[in-house]
Amino acid sequence: MPKIRVKEIAKIPTGTPRFQDTVPALRNAFLAKKAEGKVTHLPQEWVDHGDGFTTVTTTSIWNDVNDYEAFKNWAIENYHHAKSEYYYAVRNLANGKGVTTAVTETEED
Repeated sequence: MPKIRVKEIAKIPTGTPRFQDTVPALRNAFLAKKAEGKVTHLPQEWVDHGDGFTTVTTTSIWNDVNDYEAFKNWAIENYHHAKSEYYYAVRNLANGKGVTTAVTETEED
């Protein structure tokens, strides 16, 4: 099976945690997959834009696309609505300015 690189870029108000960092069960499930050797988590990149916003880039490399799809589906089933509500609230606090999130998935050899 091919590996898959998952890159999330979130531009959020400085000092605001990413959604994943606010949900211990989600974070612990990801860390369990990491401990099992199913995923490698690269160091996060933080860029403070000096305008009250920070961009956080998080990259993970899953060793098997099926493991990633199973984890992603589990996270969507259990946390999609909470994640949407969280970022909606963050956007409202920031008056709709500058808050963005994007995920890209790229297969690797």
